[in-house]
Amino acid sequence: MASDLSVEEIYSIVSRLYDEAIRQLHLRPEQAFAYVQDEAGSICPSGDVGINVVLQTAIFREGMRYGLELSRASPYAEDMLEALSKLYEECDVDDLVGVGLQREQLREVLDSMAKVKRKYLFLG
Repeated sequence: MASDLSVEEIYSIVSRLYDEAIRQLHLRPEQAFAYVQDEAGSICPSGDVGINVVLQTAIFREGMRYGLELSRASPYAEDMLEALSKLYEECDVDDLVGVGLQREQLREVLDSMAKVKRKYLFLG
């Protein structure tokens, strides 16, 4: 992968950050989301579209596990949802293949993206 992190490593980092935010820092899911966004961005600062899609998909997917709800009434949430929508629009399968995703991993990321779109972007 271009960022030197595998998909599994990105998912593991995101999961660990959410766990830390929720269990140790006692943050609500929405606060944990902001915390994970901040921390993960410094760990995985790639400008690569494919890597960013994997990272953002992991952050939103893990947020779903903790009951993350984002209100479009919140300027922060609106900005994050707009950025996600733009990122998804910019990404195609070639971007994901370009960062090393193949077969099952590619299907898993595409499936997670579809779930994130349905939940947070109200698409598909």
